[in-house]
Amino acid sequence: MNPTTPVPGELYPTTRMRRMRRNAFSRDLCRENTLAPTDLIYPLFVKDGENEAIPSMPGISRIGLNQLGEEVAEIAALAIPAVALFPVVGAEAKSKTAEAA
Repeated sequence: MNPTTPVPGELYPTTRMRRMRRNAFSRDLCRENTLAPTDLIYPLFVKDGENEAIPSMPGISRIGLNQLGEEVAEIAALAIPAVALFPVVGAEAKSKTAEAA
C-alpha cells in the first residue's frame, strides 16, 4: 500500500508532506495572512482647543492641536506608520471645496 494512501477508516494519510514547513522562508511564503502594526493607519480626530469626547464613539475623543504632537509620538512608538487626520471645522468655515480642512 502506498504510504500516502489513507487506510480505510482513517481521515488522514500516513505521511505528512513537510516541504512547505522546512524553513522559515517557506513558511512565510505560504502563510495565509498576517497582521502587524506596520499594516495599520491610526485615525485622529483633530480640533482647535482642548480635547473633547465624541458622544457617538465611546472611548474616542477629538484631540486639541496643542496635544497632537504627543499623540503622534505615542503612535510612532507603537510602530504604526501612518495617521489619518479628520479635522473638525466650525460651521462658519465650511465650504463646498473644504478649504478650511
